Amino acid sequence: MARPYTEQQVLKKLDIPDFRHLSKDNVMSFASMIQDMDPEVAKKALEQFPDFAKSTMDALKDIKS
Repeated sequence: MARPYTEQQVLKKLDIPDFRHLSKDNVMSFASMIQDMDPEVAKKALEQFPDFAKSTMDALKDIKS
């Protein structure tokens, strides 16, 4: 298994300055990266993005329609 993503690597891949800028457009990319993140990075990101579940559901609804 490769080394887990650091916070800076995740932010760079998502092209955002911090996790507060996570948008509905890139929430699915973020969700697919969680399994490859350092657990502390994932926890920190989710703490900064409290509406993650709602945004994920909204994105899935948009994809479905």
